[in-house]
Amino acid sequence: MGLFGKREASEATASEHEHGASTGPIIWRTERRRISDLVEWEANPRRLTEKQAADLAASLQKFGYVEEIVVNADGRSIIGGHMRRRVALAQALLDPEAMVDVRIPSRSLSEQEGIELALRLNRNTGEWDYDALANSFDTDILQSWGFEPGELGLVPSPAPVGDQSAEVKSGFDVIVGTTSEEAQKTLLEELVERGFTCRAVVY
Repeated sequence: MGLFGKREASEATASEHEHGASTGPIIWRTERRRISDLVEWEANPRRLTEKQAADLAASLQKFGYVEEIVVNADGRSIIGGHMRRRVALAQALLDPEAMVDVRIPSRSLSEQEGIELALRLNRNTGEWDYDALANSFDTDILQSWGFEPGELGLVPSPAPVGDQSAEVKSGFDVIVGTTSEEAQKTLLEELVERGFTCRAVVY
């Protein structure tokens, strides 16, 4: 299923004629829709861990429905906001009949445009300065807001290995924290090239 929801290609084409061909500028407006009528994109590559879902639920419960869901010109095929809808309904934070604000384009986005926008909404968002975060905010509070210990340069203490006074270790473990997955990958490759035995761990 594409970003046109359950409609057939012919219906999508008809909608493009109705709302305007997939060319020219796009102007967005806000309208109200029943949240249970909104249809998710089945091929959506985004996913949530249990912790991320719990963090999102906590945010929705505290602050409510803040950021509008983005849909195509049909008014129901979701482009951005899948997780907010899913968690809000799964956690009964919103009634299925609740009316919510959604952002609708002035013309129908083509399949390719919808896919591009869906990915850009979750990718082109800047990045955190984790050092600034850790230095400016209480790290326990940041973790309660959804940040991971490894992102903040925090790593758990190694588990006790018992009395080593009577044994000689042939190797030693070093835990190195990085501020991003990309930095972790780069460092891992460099260390492996230098002959170290390494493994990546996400906390």
